[in-house]
This record gives sequence, structure tokens and C-alpha cells, in this order.
Amino acid sequence: MFKANGFYIPARSRYDGFLMSGKLTNIEDEKLLASILALYQMLLPQIQTSEEGWQTRQRKLRDYRDDKLEADDELSHFRWMTSPKSKRLLGQMQSSPQLYERYQMYIDQSRQIIKAIDAAYPDHAGKKAD
Repeated sequence: MFKANGFYIPARSRYDGFLMSGKLTNIEDEKLLASILALYQMLLPQIQTSEEGWQTRQRKLRDYRDDKLEADDELSHFRWMTSPKSKRLLGQMQSSPQLYERYQMYIDQSRQIIKAIDAAYPDHAGKKAD
């Protein structure tokens, strides 16, 4: 219980490479550049902030469980899970709509960037980079 979670871990290596080498300035389309920067410098940190809030709440629940769980039997689990504090902590474990909205904004922004790149480089549209 409470052992595995899935969070978004983006592949940033190409962006970081462009950023570190100063090659982002090679992107001539200002709107495209602004979209890429917004994706990695605004939207991604917002997602990570929301995920960190959820992880903090999960840590509190785990700590409370470790402190209050008397034994590893059904009755002990029932007592722990039905305590007022457990109910409150479990209620806080729900993912907020904000997190899902941020995921969707990231997806939408990514799709817009891909469309802009495909439009700018139609000969390479849809091809995977090596």
C-alpha cells in the first residue's frame, strides 16, 4: 500500500543541450521559441510543484501509518484507516484538478510546438530524430 506512483518525467536532454550551448537563439521563429521556453520554464515547473504537493501529503500519510499502525493484521489496518486523522489525510490524497489541468496544458503546448515545427520543416514532418 502507498508504494508506487507514476509522475511525469519528461525527456529534457535536447532542450537542455540547446539551452546550454546557446543554440536556442538559432530558432528564428520568435513565437515558436517563446512556446518552447514556456513549455520547459513555466509549464513543467508548475506540474512538478503540483506533484511535489501530492508527494508531501503522501509522506505525511505514510509517516502517520508508520507511527500508529500497531501490527500488520486486518484489525490494526482497519483501526488505522478509520481514525479521524487517517480519514483526513486520505481525503487530501486525491489528485487535484489543478494537476490534471497542468498536464493538459503541457500536452496542448507540446502539440502546438510540434505543429509549428512540422509547418516550418515540412520535409522532415513526422520523422524521428536519430
